[in-house]
Amino acid sequence: MRQRLAGALLAAIVIVPGVSMGEIMTKEEIEDELMGVTVSGVIEGTDLGWRECIDREGATFYEVEGERARPGRILVTDGGLACFSYGAIASCFTVMRDGPYYALVDAVDRFLIQRIERPVRRCTPANDAVS
Repeated sequence: MRQRLAGALLAAIVIVPGVSMGEIMTKEEIEDELMGVTVSGVIEGTDLGWRECIDREGATFYEVEGERARPGRILVTDGGLACFSYGAIASCFTVMRDGPYYALVDAVDRFLIQRIERPVRRCTPANDAVS
């Protein structure tokens, strides 16, 4: 299992050559900084905006421009991967910090976090987060 997670982490880093990667965040840093927040930004290389509300217990709502909001869950692994699941769809990301900004990076996408709203107690779709 650890080899598989390490391989996923390495793949995420290698797939995005030439881009400033920043500092890889630990499980504790991810849980402290990205739980109980609403994050939003763009998917790098596209004009697509996205938003994800993440409550302290791990319930989420993910929205990307032009699509319906998807309820889901986040699990942060001991290896420091942020794994999001929305029913049968699941993806794990390395979380990077570069100064005041963050990025969620996997083998395919780089979700740039450009805004963080705190605190959020409970998530609902379409900017209806309860704080």
